[in-house]
Amino acid sequence: MHEGIPFQERIRWRITSRIRDGVLPRHSPDGVLTGRGSGRICDGCGERITGADAEVDATFPDSTLLCFHRSCYVQWNARRVQPSVPADRLT
Repeated sequence: MHEGIPFQERIRWRITSRIRDGVLPRHSPDGVLTGRGSGRICDGCGERITGADAEVDATFPDSTLLCFHRSCYVQWNARRVQPSVPADRLT
């Protein structure tokens, strides 16, 4: 399905889809911590955050904790404030 689509574009598409579907929130986190990857799965792209990666942990008022690669967090943070877009225009 995603063959031939550049990696960063696939990440943008996945994060935008997850925002649109309500899996990722549109509101700002209460707190953000950064550090070395913990081995958890990134809530943005679905890939493991290894010790070689920078990890961003975002906490929310309901005690939800979301973990992101740093680049996925940047994508989520930028895309969460954009108006909703139809599924066929997620690039």
